[in-house]
Amino acid sequence: MNPNRTETQTYPFPAEKLVAYEVAKEVLAEIARLSARWPAHLKDDAQRASLSVMLNVAEGASQPPRSGAKRRHYDIALASAGEVAATLDAAELLGRSPAGEVAAAKQRVGRLGALIAGLVRSCRPVGRR
Repeated sequence: MNPNRTETQTYPFPAEKLVAYEVAKEVLAEIARLSARWPAHLKDDAQRASLSVMLNVAEGASQPPRSGAKRRHYDIALASAGEVAATLDAAELLGRSPAGEVAAAKQRVGRLGALIAGLVRSCRPVGRR
């Protein structure tokens, strides 16, 4: 390897091929935007949960096919997506976000949940259908 040459080859991480990962990134960005007006504890919970979704989708994608670890990370991501939806409900009920903004964000979180549920189903043990 030539020390004067910049390395241009990159590794395509498995998560980068998943629609669920792209939607998780969108949800994280949306939560960051919406939660700017929320109480600190709700903001922290929402951002932590949306970050957990993204990171667990990524970690699950990098696990061996049909492994328990893969399914475990996707299960955690799905549970965290549910927590994100609940923080959106709380923000609306507390009057911290307008109903229209919450509805749009919940629709995206719902899509994310459906995508992750599909990833969970894809992790059935070998030999089971």
